[in-house]
Amino acid sequence: MKQLNELYRKRWRQNRFDLEERGLRSFPLKEGRKIPRRDPLGVLFRLFKWLLKWTPLYRMGEKRAAKIHLHENLIATPVVSEGSLRILHLSDLHLDESNFELDDLLWTIKEAAPYHLVALTGDLVTGWPISMADQGKIESLIKALEPSLGQYMVLGNHDSGHLVDFLEVRGLKVLTNQIHRFEKGPQCPLTFELIGTDDPHYFFQKDALKVLQEGQKEVFRIAMVHTPELFQQAEEAGIDLYLCGHTHGGQIALPGGIPIVRRVYRGKKYAVGKWRYRNMTGFTSSGVGTSSMPVRFNTQSQVVIHQLVPMKEASSPSS
Repeated sequence: MKQLNELYRKRWRQNRFDLEERGLRSFPLKEGRKIPRRDPLGVLFRLFKWLLKWTPLYRMGEKRAAKIHLHENLIATPVVSEGSLRILHLSDLHLDESNFELDDLLWTIKEAAPYHLVALTGDLVTGWPISMADQGKIESLIKALEPSLGQYMVLGNHDSGHLVDFLEVRGLKVLTNQIHRFEKGPQCPLTFELIGTDDPHYFFQKDALKVLQEGQKEVFRIAMVHTPELFQQAEEAGIDLYLCGHTHGGQIALPGGIPIVRRVYRGKKYAVGKWRYRNMTGFTSSGVGTSSMPVRFNTQSQVVIHQLVPMKEASSPSS
């Protein structure tokens, strides 16, 4: 597996940096089709932001976006015989443009403890290079994370490939179409595999689909992908749990949390919260931060704790 991961990392680095340098995006699930990497809705969002700033709603949206909620998601599975596996899921922090207080995020993370694993599903920052102040935010975040099994991240469409080396020397492992296996033991309640792909929305590579097929199908398999767009391929590859983000829950949604804009090409019905596709459970985080404008309406900024528990515990009256 080590050799396979090294091969995938080498190919990822060549493809990702080539796209970034040329300012292109690889169209999701259409190999060979590359288009300019610009946001087709960017002008509309800037206009909407300018208009919104002249209303009291803007300040209300800012306050809502700055408040971080801790959300717990219980997942019953027969592969856990006793105890539970707790995963701290962070997504879309956009540390260089969001308006939440870092101390509030660190306090919420502390409230979520204990947890075995950290899964960060992309868009840690929006741009590159990052300022010294934002480097300090990232370092403070990494130091605050205390998983017993490790902290892992996949890149989002806003994260630069240059971010990988910066993060890994500080202890945050980035999975770039790679896989890591965990064995059951005193600190780990089950044997499972963690599979992480590069962002399929801007930087799709066929290796993302290949790595979903790797590993051993008889163990529990968790996929980390920035967006829900690989839901079908992941389920067909035997993935049991699919963790993602990207959509911000719409960020601006209709009453009832119905997103106005989902910003995905596939899997639009899986743009928010917990979902199921055939034999696979998924969860799309609304994210911690904001993008384009620092407001939220009818959505929440969230830190998520996924807890994998035995079937009998989930079905008991006290659960």
